[in-house]
Amino acid sequence: MREKMRVRGFLTAGIASVAALIFSSTPAFAGEFIMAHTTDGKDWGGKAFFDPNGDRLKVCDLKADGMFPEVLMRWDGAYTSIHERHGSGKCDSVSREDIPEGMNVEIRICLLDRNWNNRYCSRWVGGSA
Repeated sequence: MREKMRVRGFLTAGIASVAALIFSSTPAFAGEFIMAHTTDGKDWGGKAFFDPNGDRLKVCDLKADGMFPEVLMRWDGAYTSIHERHGSGKCDSVSREDIPEGMNVEIRICLLDRNWNNRYCSRWVGGSA
């Protein structure tokens, strides 16, 4: 009888240990989708996105106002940027597959005037690849 209780105790402890390992293991890391928009005070003139699936950076021109949006992205001391010059309703994108998974990334979007001066810039918005 004591032997059965001892075996049952070992089995219970073993099952509990396995369950603890299964339920406490770290899940696969998932990046964060990020969005930023220009701050022109009325309708947004531009919008930018970072999609961690494929590390795709996208910028869209939302308004026929003679300005064009540029998105800047930074991570681990590196920078990249793209801009859209095809007009209202158009978007452009680039994939940056060299960003390590889980890396902190930030994006910021500005409208550029005809002289390439920044206007209506968003704050830096952060997430992860």
